[in-house]
Amino acid sequence: VAAGLRPGAGAGEVAEACVLGAALGVRHGRAVALPPVNERIELALDAARAARDLDDALGRIESAVGTSMLAHESVPAAVGVFAAAGGNPLEAVRAGVLIGGDTDTIAAMAGALAGALRGYACLKSGDRALLDAVTPPALAQLVPGLAAIAARRARAQPGASARSRPAAAD
Repeated sequence: VAAGLRPGAGAGEVAEACVLGAALGVRHGRAVALPPVNERIELALDAARAARDLDDALGRIESAVGTSMLAHESVPAAVGVFAAAGGNPLEAVRAGVLIGGDTDTIAAMAGALAGALRGYACLKSGDRALLDAVTPPALAQLVPGLAAIAARRARAQPGASARSRPAAAD
């Protein structure tokens, strides 16, 4: 999500940041007998790139990484859905719901990535009105402060990029 808040970021950079973050988790986290999430994100991204359209991408992503409640399935699926939707928030959420499995989690993660990248302003006025109608006032009041924090952090790390990958785990 943080990569999406950087000025000038694109969907590819956000997806790459997801791979990097997962690789850091594999390298520095507790070892588990599960497939590495960073490698599974790459599989989901490959599936999204190979697809003819968004619907085809959903089938390919589901076949490649699964869509269950397990993090090694739902996280890669969400990143793949985000990429297949081209970073469009509404398409990412719709696709996350349609992919099956743990739809609420996948849609929420894909939507968060896309929302951070494209922002509220990318939505059509009718979509913004609907979102405003269902957003609790207390949450809406937090948004300006969170946006200011994100902007400060982005300015504090001007050269940070997801392009540099960590070395392979020992």
